[in-house]
Amino acid sequence: CLALGAAVPAQAQRPSVSPADSARGGRRIEPVVVRGTRVAATIGGASAVVVRPDSLPVPTQPAPTLEQVLRQTPFVLVRQNSRGEVELSVRGSDSRQAALTLDGMPLTIGWDHRSDASLVPTTGIRRLTVVRGLSSLLTGPNALGGVLALELNGPADGRGAVALGTGVDQYAARVATGHGELPLPLRGGTLTVRGGGAWRDRDGFALSRPDAGDPGVAGGAADPGAPTDAALRTNTDLRHRDAFAAARWDAAGGAHLGLTLTAFDAARGVAPEQHLAAPRFWRYPAATRRLGVLQGGTGERRTPFGRGRIDATLGATTGDVTIESFTDRTYRTLASRELGAERATTGRLQAEHSLPGLARLRVGGTWSEVRYDETLDAQRATPTAARYRQRLSSMGAELSLPVG
Repeated sequence: CLALGAAVPAQAQRPSVSPADSARGGRRIEPVVVRGTRVAATIGGASAVVVRPDSLPVPTQPAPTLEQVLRQTPFVLVRQNSRGEVELSVRGSDSRQAALTLDGMPLTIGWDHRSDASLVPTTGIRRLTVVRGLSSLLTGPNALGGVLALELNGPADGRGAVALGTGVDQYAARVATGHGELPLPLRGGTLTVRGGGAWRDRDGFALSRPDAGDPGVAGGAADPGAPTDAALRTNTDLRHRDAFAAARWDAAGGAHLGLTLTAFDAARGVAPEQHLAAPRFWRYPAATRRLGVLQGGTGERRTPFGRGRIDATLGATTGDVTIESFTDRTYRTLASRELGAERATTGRLQAEHSLPGLARLRVGGTWSEVRYDETLDAQRATPTAARYRQRLSSMGAELSLPVG
């Protein structure tokens, strides 16, 4: 098998055009360079897949949401529930058992312990790491099924760049994006400043129709209540904007300090369910989220007992959502309006130190507090309001002992 495998590249390296072919007008084909989109890795004893969003093929370019990225990522199940939210599952786990983090801050520590992937932007994201299964007890809570780690303000490569893009996908969604990076070499380290934003606009999902040129072919998608000549599925429009700003200081000795600010604003419809006699007629006229993350680390340092490091993350997020329910498929008569306001604060601390015999000790802790204000029947004179609060803490330790 090895001999046969080695012979194949040797054959492929021969000139594709012989002198005789060149005399007859033959042409040598230019080389084609293919860049892989995923790299296998091992993190915390569990297998992982590392994805660069900027290397994914269209139609997710040039400004894909997290949902579009994960639909092209292996080992992740992406589905939309009846509320119009996109849920994630890794290796058959529940949607609340897969942790989603941004620069080390858990996004799934919130009122519902999950994030709508259809609204999470990936503008400026350097890479996405998908860890299948329980990789580490230090990741924090709600990580039994796996971890999806977004890196926005990670270590810089020392090169400045500006990227601009626009396009139309297969759903006729218009997209425009731009982001840039500027490294500033300073004494003792490098300060990297990044920023950017994106705009997305979709009128709706196109309805499939039977082929008029072939009467023998049946097909087409039914959309009850829509005009017979409708080209788009009812209530599937989307308006989405996002922006981010980040700064990171990397010292020559490995220490770092970073600040990330990101936000998005969206308005969208939810397609009525077709398998129910009385489906939901919902719209999200407003859904916003703002996030700030402060992170820092000492880098690998020598101590009296060996070598170790400490990393800390402090983040705060605020989100507001408005849900409107209508009486029928025309979406003209408002039945009820629900308002939700979420405020979450999260802190993480991790430490690692060497032990004799090449062993490593890792400890970590996560603390969070979530506040959620819910207002039902907001369109009435006497709405129903409720206030909730929850606190969540976790601690863990790991000891790695190499064998042999």
